[in-house]
Amino acid sequence: MANCESNLTVVIPAYNESENLQNILPETIRHCKQKGYDLIVVDDGSKDATLYVLEQFLDEECLEVVRHKKKPRIWWCN
Repeated sequence: MANCESNLTVVIPAYNESENLQNILPETIRHCKQKGYDLIVVDDGSKDATLYVLEQFLDEECLEVVRHKKKPRIWWCN
């Protein structure tokens, strides 16, 4: 679990999002640290460099990375 004691957790699902994560994670992490939020990024079995990008940020205390080995099938019902 992320190390920040928080009442809010930001969850970012990611599937083949290496380029986007490189752009958004530094600012998102900074904001979460500033506000005391936890941040969880879920890699849904990406086949690109998503996991490599996430590994660059593992030192961040408010960040937790969850990795699924393959993309789960999710059925949404409204």
